[in-house]
Amino acid sequence: MTTTTTTPRAVVSACALDEDLLALPYRDNTLCGENGASLSGGQKARVALARAVYQVWGDG
Repeated sequence: MTTTTTTPRAVVSACALDEDLLALPYRDNTLCGENGASLSGGQKARVALARAVYQVWGDG
């Protein structure tokens, strides 16, 4: 079995999060949730997808 790693940038693009990150005040450093920025349902779904993809194909 070969090991493939995927960069965070590739995952963001594959999960269509580019525009979402650009809209956040601190991009990927923006806190989200109770005391941070609010995400729409679609954004939450894309973030969940990106986390799952990166967990499987990223650095771990």
